[in-house]
Amino acid sequence: MLIEKASQIAANLGAELEIVHVVESLTLYMGFAVAHIPLDSLAKDPKVR
Repeated sequence: MLIEKASQIAANLGAELEIVHVVESLTLYMGFAVAHIPLDSLAKDPKVR
């Protein structure tokens, strides 16, 4: 019973870590995209040059 409980906890932890990893990846990607949108539009703006 103890082994079953331990493996269940491990599985739950694994699922939570996976979700956290996905959220972190999305956050990084969104931050990267948001940070680069203004730079791209500024680079294309002829008034900036």
